[in-house]
Amino acid sequence: MDPLEVKRYKSNDTSKSPSPKVLSDVINWLKPANIAIEYHDLLENSIEITYNALYKVSKRIERLLEDCCESMFIGISPDVPSICIPALMIGINLSNNAFVCLQSVPLDTGVSNDGLEIEYFFAKKPMKNTNVIKELHIHDESLLFLKFRQCSPKSTLEGNNIYAYAVTTSGSTGDPVVVRVSHASIIPNIADLSRIFELSSEDKVAQFIPLTFDPCVIEIFMTLSCGGTLFVTSSDMKNDPQKLLASVLASNVTIMQSTPSLLMHRWSFHDLKSTIFGEQSYLRILVLGGESFPSPGILFNWKHSYNKCRFFNIYGITEVSCWASINEIFPTSHPRDLGQILSETMFEVRNENDTIISEGEGQLYVGSNSRICLINTEKMEEMKLPVFRDTGDLVLLDKSGKIFLNGRKNRRVKRFGHRINLQQLENHVNQLDIVGNSHAIFLPKNQTLHIFFTSRHEINEESDDQKLTTDVLQHVKKLSSIYQPNKIHLIKSFPVTTNGKICIDSLRRICSIPGGKFDIADNAKIFHAIWSNYVTTHDSGFVESGGTSVIALQIANEMSERTGNEYPELIGRMLRNETLESCTVYVSQAKLNVMDKIVESGKSESSKEALNSSKNILNSVNTIQKSDEENIWLWQKCRGKIIFNNFEDSENIDISKPPGKTGKFSRKKSCNLSKCVDASPTIFCYGGKIYATVGSHSGIICTIRLRAEGSEEKSWTVQLPDRIEASILIENYFRGIVGCYDGFLYCIDLTSGEIMWKLQTGDTIKCSAVFCSERKNIFFGSYDHHVYCVLSKDGTTIWKAKPSNASISATPIVHETANSVLLGTLDGTCVSLNQTTGKILWIRHLKHPIFSAPVISHNQSIIFCDVSGVVAAFDLKDGKQVRTMNSQ
Repeated sequence: MDPLEVKRYKSNDTSKSPSPKVLSDVINWLKPANIAIEYHDLLENSIEITYNALYKVSKRIERLLEDCCESMFIGISPDVPSICIPALMIGINLSNNAFVCLQSVPLDTGVSNDGLEIEYFFAKKPMKNTNVIKELHIHDESLLFLKFRQCSPKSTLEGNNIYAYAVTTSGSTGDPVVVRVSHASIIPNIADLSRIFELSSEDKVAQFIPLTFDPCVIEIFMTLSCGGTLFVTSSDMKNDPQKLLASVLASNVTIMQSTPSLLMHRWSFHDLKSTIFGEQSYLRILVLGGESFPSPGILFNWKHSYNKCRFFNIYGITEVSCWASINEIFPTSHPRDLGQILSETMFEVRNENDTIISEGEGQLYVGSNSRICLINTEKMEEMKLPVFRDTGDLVLLDKSGKIFLNGRKNRRVKRFGHRINLQQLENHVNQLDIVGNSHAIFLPKNQTLHIFFTSRHEINEESDDQKLTTDVLQHVKKLSSIYQPNKIHLIKSFPVTTNGKICIDSLRRICSIPGGKFDIADNAKIFHAIWSNYVTTHDSGFVESGGTSVIALQIANEMSERTGNEYPELIGRMLRNETLESCTVYVSQAKLNVMDKIVESGKSESSKEALNSSKNILNSVNTIQKSDEENIWLWQKCRGKIIFNNFEDSENIDISKPPGKTGKFSRKKSCNLSKCVDASPTIFCYGGKIYATVGSHSGIICTIRLRAEGSEEKSWTVQLPDRIEASILIENYFRGIVGCYDGFLYCIDLTSGEIMWKLQTGDTIKCSAVFCSERKNIFFGSYDHHVYCVLSKDGTTIWKAKPSNASISATPIVHETANSVLLGTLDGTCVSLNQTTGKILWIRHLKHPIFSAPVISHNQSIIFCDVSGVVAAFDLKDGKQVRTMNSQ
């Protein structure tokens, strides 16, 4: 038998229609009213783009590039909104150019990015050393087409451009390389997969693959080739796994593509089983590729008996972009069977002498006469057909011609002079029903072997952790002594790279942490899992990995919540672009609980000293004068600011007497708010009685009367549509004013939940609102970059101002004499605004985000503090800097 005959596949497609020559030609424009793109974001906004609208925008981009651009490759910056990506890709191809989805923002000093020379690119914001060629609007998004001022790239356009796009490999098959992908290489994949999956205009395909990973091109153009709908989400939505999964289910997505690690990293087994693998799911195709396929038993155990989803294992390398073979998986399938080879593709299995073999173990090469991509500086005219690429994978070829993946070549290592196959250890561990997936790490420096594994089941107790680890240990003892691991690590999910593959560097770093195996309560393990939930890259700094100030705050908050500790330097470290490794070292060493500090402090300070300190604070605050003597109010804001009137009379509280022994606490009342509470409670007094109110991430607001006993005990809970992180501003008659993640500022009755009024902003509201000096107007900030002034009685907007291009999280502070409202933003802007008009009185800048409210000192300076620990004081009137210091 000719060894090549069993390794070649010819498409059964007998269609007589002409084959597309260019990637953009595959798109089916025949039904212009059909929905081409369905976009969703965290605020539950959805946008539908028809094929007609997509075509018009793509043609506008084509005309723009034809008029002013002669470069072969056009960049797409990572800050471009995902809803714009398909139109840009199509328009670039229509204009005879190739697109490049850049891994990072282009350098402002040159044109080289990811090894490619980029002269022109699309971006959301202007950049240094560039000229704005054109500002254009795509699906209601404003984009810029930019050109570097001093640039003469070698890759200029001459005649027909054979390339559809370029991409940088992840490095999983060797050192990262730049691959220029021809139209002829990618189009056969689209035709094959559309036929195999039986795609139609009724299908809705999720676009979840990162744009720097070439399978995303398959997702986009395969969908559009059949007239289907591409399901696209904002980056924020992708960073919220639960809402993403809920949206997939609610939107009736039918096709999903993922790496196994990313699928299991994003969602728990329970989440998948109860949603897309449930009885009501519309998902009919799940494609897993880029890594070894998991045990088929796991997937079929998750799937409801009435669920119609089919599973496919897909294999390929970027150097022959994109996929090379595919295999439908059934309960009895071998997970490493590579299946049928896709059209215009050839496999060769070679032994160590580089000789083609027809049976046995060897190294796999993928080749083609037409699917030719160029690597780095290769030239098409110098290539000899067929062109084969080394996959770096070892395979087993049986007598029937079936090819089974047998691990990567670089996973054959020498341990104490004996050659071992790490894949063999993983396969052995994966035989256990309790194991979801496993990965072995070998450290040659000290000859240590580590095995990481995930559980198929939820882990609730530390004893569960220990039992699972013991079971795996007993199972691996069945192997020879050379395969016995030094450490066994049970982890919640595998850390992943930006391309969704297991991050080997992160696992190596875990191996190097003293103690090796993590306990459930170990700070390092907890932090690593939290980081992985928000940032998918582990081999570079936080900011370079896509981390933002908002994500840094979320990570720090969740870390504090889960460990009971505070990490004051953590946000600053992340925003200084420190790596996962260095941040892990910091949180591992931060053992002191803040509450312990408070209790210890209480022991050393007498009750009298504490009382005097409290009186000094109370005496420094001005009282609010109210005409209605019956309605006496007190409330406490997040930053310890207290405003009160006749506090001593409320419920007969005598502040001249200490409330009890210092340092001891007891729980009097509790209320279940379902999810974590980020806001400080608001304490207020009405009719001589004291109440507390607070909201949570579940959207529940609980209001409870304090110091009540027996039948006088009262509490109320009301529900808002989304997460609450701000403290509640109290108006008269139990009316509370608070912002929500859905972008609305609400005025509600805290007892009945009745909405008195609500005001919509352009984004999430995390900022607590404050009254103006006369309590007629309210000031607050939004993540839409604006400060708002609204009437407290009905929410009418008086003015809104945009002090910077950054979101606002910090609570403002009002200064009556200067008639100003002052606050900081997440790009470090410090601003003073006129209360009446919203006009900027002065503006100053710190280098890092500001999350805390400013403070007015006794000498009439305004003090701001950013996350890096810098404290700066400015003159209230003109903003002149008085002094600055670093608290770190």
